Amino acid sequence: MITPSIVRVFFDIPYQIDGVAALQYAGAGLVVDAQVGLVLVDRNTVPIALGNTRIEFASTVEVAAVPVFLHPTHNVAIVKYNPADLAGTSVATARLSPVPLHVGDECMFVGLSKLDAALPVFQPCSVRETCVMEVGLASVPRFRAVNEEVVRFDLGLALEDTIGGVFVNGDGEVQAIWAAYCNCSMDEEYYEQFEGMQVDQLIPIVAACSAQAASAAARPAIASHCGSGAKEAVAGGVGGGGGGPFGNTPPTAHLSSGGAKTAAGGGGAGRAKPEGAAPVSAIPRPRPRKSTSPSLPPRADLGSPAFRSSDSKAGNPPTRLRMSPRAFPTATDAVSARCAPADASPGPYPTASPPTAATAPPAGAPSAAHESPLCCSHSVPALPGLYFLDAELRPLSLSLACGSTAGAGLGLSRKWADVLAQCELQKRQVLSILRVMPGAPTYKVLQEGDLLLAVNGTPVNTFAAVEAAVLRQPRIQLTLLRDGAEMVIETATSEIRSEGTMHIAVWCGLLLQHAYRDVLERGFVPPVTRVYISFYLFGSPAHKYKLVPKHWVVELNGQSVSSLTAFLELARTLPHGANVRLKTCDLNGKIGMYTVKTDHNYWRGYEVFADQHYEHKWVLRMLNEPREE
Repeated sequence: MITPSIVRVFFDIPYQIDGVAALQYAGAGLVVDAQVGLVLVDRNTVPIALGNTRIEFASTVEVAAVPVFLHPTHNVAIVKYNPADLAGTSVATARLSPVPLHVGDECMFVGLSKLDAALPVFQPCSVRETCVMEVGLASVPRFRAVNEEVVRFDLGLALEDTIGGVFVNGDGEVQAIWAAYCNCSMDEEYYEQFEGMQVDQLIPIVAACSAQAASAAARPAIASHCGSGAKEAVAGGVGGGGGGPFGNTPPTAHLSSGGAKTAAGGGGAGRAKPEGAAPVSAIPRPRPRKSTSPSLPPRADLGSPAFRSSDSKAGNPPTRLRMSPRAFPTATDAVSARCAPADASPGPYPTASPPTAATAPPAGAPSAAHESPLCCSHSVPALPGLYFLDAELRPLSLSLACGSTAGAGLGLSRKWADVLAQCELQKRQVLSILRVMPGAPTYKVLQEGDLLLAVNGTPVNTFAAVEAAVLRQPRIQLTLLRDGAEMVIETATSEIRSEGTMHIAVWCGLLLQHAYRDVLERGFVPPVTRVYISFYLFGSPAHKYKLVPKHWVVELNGQSVSSLTAFLELARTLPHGANVRLKTCDLNGKIGMYTVKTDHNYWRGYEVFADQHYEHKWVLRMLNEPREE
């Protein structure tokens, strides 16, 4: 039986970072390791690392979970729950088949219905075709699945009315996942597209994540956050602005011994959508309301179990934002923190002494030494021994590559065409380099338009063949065809590590972060800065002075900004009401200059980051800029 392994996954996002198209998601997941609590899900359900994940089992039990792995190029995420929360509940580990699906194969679809959450959907299917999944480039950089082939079936009404599921063979082994992709049309309209995703290539990744989770579970318990004077707040819940002593202070976070959390937000401002963002309300999700311009919560009492928000001007329905801790706290982990002004008297909650501008960041906070210039996941370890070719590929027909006459086409010889045609008879194609990621080992080695003929001497003509040849190889030899000449080059490969922004900051209403992968793949990276504007809040100084997203911050008051940590060090010294000069650069390299007036009464700055010393712990820390005299 596969039904005990299929679950429903809910994901709520407190901050609109990494170009996400919405703040609430729901989809189907597959339990791939019930012993340590791993669930496989698509990245259109869990798109980023910072969020509140909940898993529903058999429509009866709901437990908290945390994202532990987001694949950098494939539509795959893995979340982890605490198996101890399911005492007495029957959950089975799904068996993944190493045999891929081919055209004509028959299988059984088992999924979750949009209409009736309690009953699974069954339907026999046959494979109609396998093809390349093409995801368009959106105006707002966001995650795209690349180098991915999908399986298409003879669709029926059952598949169209589900939020996801799996395709199993006669032995009950999972061969493909009915996964959701967020695609973009030519007129910038987001829409959801379901396709079959083969699981045979995911088996090594699942095994590596299971080994890491089992190793982490075997380690001694990490000390509690309680009593640590280095933290201003443990961000088990972070709202997005408004309320508290200041107008945009995040809500108070509460972690309880049972893993439950309550958060209270405040009022004030709404959010502005990124420039060029398109509405996504047409995406057919059963639960989430897809909106790219959510509003902030109204003022609420500290400790309220949840908060709702509405924006009468935008006409958006109330949006529930709730975030549970990215860990499973014990009774000794109970922490309550109040984000209070620097001159406030001590309250009933355990807090650290407010840092001054000269105070060094606490232990576990991001520092310049930990911030890779082109990597925003500074605290996420790589999967040991697993690698991939960090370049976007596209297939071209052999007839186009060879040409009809001598000297035509792309210069591919008939000899190589015959070799590639024998690799996989159904795929008479050659792979071309479409895009190379800045900062990747292949960036200065590969060129757009190169034809990839072989890896380590083995001819390849499909994405799966390239991944299999590279998976265990830290260095490889590539046979390329460039400008009509065949050449062999050696290059290092990239480690497979989880994606996801681990450090953000809100300053003057700007939502700042390190440039994420989807921004870098556009090809332009400023020579100095890595600080990127993802969002801004309505009514903030950034909104008043017309600062917009999709820009890099190059300088602050004439001083170069190399990283988010460097930016925050400068921002901590700015007094209330100061006129600040910001030099920016857009994604095309156009320079702009803006002046912003700081407002520490209603728009105090703060940062949220993943603690490097505590696994799956988010920390919220006020910048504590100088107060008004």
